[in-house]
Amino acid sequence: MTRGKRVGVMGSFVWDVIHGRDPRDAPVEEWGGITYALSALDAALPADWEFVPVLKVGSDLAAQARNFVAHLDHAAPGTAPIEVPHPNNRVALYYQSDERRCERLSGGVPKWSWLGLKPLLADLPGQSERQQETKRSRTLRGEVMSVPRKTSTCQSPSPATPR
Repeated sequence: MTRGKRVGVMGSFVWDVIHGRDPRDAPVEEWGGITYALSALDAALPADWEFVPVLKVGSDLAAQARNFVAHLDHAAPGTAPIEVPHPNNRVALYYQSDERRCERLSGGVPKWSWLGLKPLLADLPGQSERQQETKRSRTLRGEVMSVPRKTSTCQSPSPATPR
């Protein structure tokens, strides 16, 4: 059987808790981060394409992340997010007005190292050896695969505070 075309997808699973999107409702909890792109890619890929998720997820949400990927039609068979022994990245999002919101990132999924990433990319098309070597060099200098950690001075609105 000939395998179809493949594309690798890198990103971060993030669990969002959204406060104040609709002030009449309780906070909403849902996947964020890479899940928007995965869902769009899954809907847009032709039938002969599949994607390989190159994703890490914290151990506290690993089962849910595997379930999310398993329900995508174009995820390559036998692939799943890589579970790491850290709490997953989470964002508390506070809508303060229609124009203003505040995000707080927590969690601890570590950045990729080249040694961890290289074997996962070996079976994917589209990178020459020179491109891979350039990425390896940048990684060794600490320039790639880092999840930015936001430090916020935003204040969570109290329940009595109007939007």
